Amino acid sequence: MHPLERTILRALARHADPATPVVAACSGGADSTALAALLAAAQARGAIGPVVLAHLDHGVRGPTAAAADRAAVEALGHRLGVRVVCGRADAPAERARHGRGSLEAACRRVRYAFLADVARDVGAAVVCTGHTADDQAETVLLRALRGAGLHGLAGMPRRRRLAAGGPWLLRPLLQVERAALRAYLAALDLPWVEDPTNADPAFLRNRLRAAVLPGLRRDVNPRVDDALVRLAATARQAARDLGRAARALLRAAALPGPLPGSLLDEAGWDLAALAAAPPAVRALALRRVARRACPD
Repeated sequence: MHPLERTILRALARHADPATPVVAACSGGADSTALAALLAAAQARGAIGPVVLAHLDHGVRGPTAAAADRAAVEALGHRLGVRVVCGRADAPAERARHGRGSLEAACRRVRYAFLADVARDVGAAVVCTGHTADDQAETVLLRALRGAGLHGLAGMPRRRRLAAGGPWLLRPLLQVERAALRAYLAALDLPWVEDPTNADPAFLRNRLRAAVLPGLRRDVNPRVDDALVRLAATARQAARDLGRAARALLRAAALPGPLPGSLLDEAGWDLAALAAAPPAVRALALRRVARRACPD
């Protein structure tokens, strides 16, 4: 068994079973093509249920390029013997409706909504994406440069819910370098589509990938990507510990009984207990109270 196939099996062990479909986001690029091939190998071993490739035209590229992407994913599905579901969205219109944020953020919103819809339609409890260690390093660096705190520096989680009570979103390749996936595809003689938008300098992430990270590797640390991935793991563990401490503080400081007219279950808070807590724990605890009181 190829080491990457073992990686996929370990990542899915807690979430997938041979009776339930697994949805895989597939753009036709190298990372998602490798993910599709690895999941198809797991399906062939009987470790997971039927694989469904979900391909979305975000409405960003022209019709000719979008049709070529769709054809490439459909050809991949045919070769791997797995089902393909295609859809179309209008990310620029979504950005305009939202009134703020980048086109990249709009693309993410429509993409995850599409993946959730496909998972519901096919009865899947798991949706996988092909995010890699390279993506994680880029994400952490981008967030650090924008002034992110601990939770931002934690980067992308390996798993999260797509929606409350919805399917799990898994990133089973988050510790795998992009180069390893391309080597895997070369060994299988599997082609992929190169998306020219990945080199468009209009997108900040692409500028980081093309100029900033290579400069850091050359001038600061040749393994800066590994350092950023380790930073994400350290920050994520610290955020978990901080969250546990904040929950414990709220339990200890809560005064029993609901406050009349409040959405909260507590009558109030012991200010002395809150004041005695470490500032970071107290700040997170108060943010959680505020979110519960004003969820919007």
